[in-house]
Amino acid sequence: MLTSVQPRSTIMPEKVNPAILEMTHLVCYQVIDYETAIATEINVVMPIIAHTFIHSIDLLSNSIQPLEERYIRGINEKQCKKWMEESLALVTGLSSIMEYDMASQMKEIL
Repeated sequence: MLTSVQPRSTIMPEKVNPAILEMTHLVCYQVIDYETAIATEINVVMPIIAHTFIHSIDLLSNSIQPLEERYIRGINEKQCKKWMEESLALVTGLSSIMEYDMASQMKEIL
């Protein structure tokens, strides 16, 4: 379950926004953008390469801490395994190599 880290909506009070997950996702995009921007490796931009590399490390380390504290640390392995076994995602993966109906039947057997 996601924990609330910001005020909830008055329209949908039971909804929890995945703010930390979204923040981590955006940080990853930022680091990927940095890598793309410095991929040229021209000597003139070496200071920029060093700066963006260090900034990327800072961004990632600062975003991983709240992610680990609020979500990763509390993962229940047994519950995750149960959700995975009950999920239709396995059927979806199998449907790329066989018909969906046959994959659904295999899921029921498992």
